[in-house]
Amino acid sequence: MTELHSPSSILIEKPSLNIMTHSIEITNEHRHNINRLEELEKKVNVENSWRSCCLTVDKRAIIFFSQLSISGTVIIFCMYMLGNYHDSCETTNIYIALLTFILGIHLPQPKISK
Repeated sequence: MTELHSPSSILIEKPSLNIMTHSIEITNEHRHNINRLEELEKKVNVENSWRSCCLTVDKRAIIFFSQLSISGTVIIFCMYMLGNYHDSCETTNIYIALLTFILGIHLPQPKISK
């Protein structure tokens, strides 16, 4: 059976903590490395961003989403045209070619693992 204890009868022992403080001395070499790292971070941020009058955007994100939206629009258009017009192979050739071109751009190349 379990016994219930009143809160006043429970004794909790707290371990003693030895906290040692260490002083870290920053040498001139460390300061130089920190400054160099900060300069490189600023340079990368400037190279990968576009500034406008009211906002700053990431250049890589804008390019990625632009390519994705244009490719998606072309894929939807080609699928619509292939689904609605069954006239002949001559009229559907361009849509199949566009569809495979866009898919070929976005699919990764196969790689042989060693």
